[in-house]
Amino acid sequence: MSFRLLPKWLPFAAFLFAGANFVASIYLPSILGGDAYAGYEAAGHYFLKFKMEPAVEVSRTTFEFVWWHERSVPVMLVLAVLLIFVVGYQHRPKP
Repeated sequence: MSFRLLPKWLPFAAFLFAGANFVASIYLPSILGGDAYAGYEAAGHYFLKFKMEPAVEVSRTTFEFVWWHERSVPVMLVLAVLLIFVVGYQHRPKP
């Protein structure tokens, strides 16, 4: 069984995407007024919140987007680093 080599540009693109995702995770809560980690749902209303600040009501769609985005950041960073190692291993100099 043979595997195709992944292109050398792929880890760069993945790391760039993961980096942009990370930067967005820093600025998005500031723009929206809180994050979903500290946020909550009460009686069909959705709230984003920083730890020591009042909650900001948002739509369900916005709350779910922020919730999924916050959980995707660590996964994307780990996958980008793993991809760097895989492609680096595949394109290593042959003895």
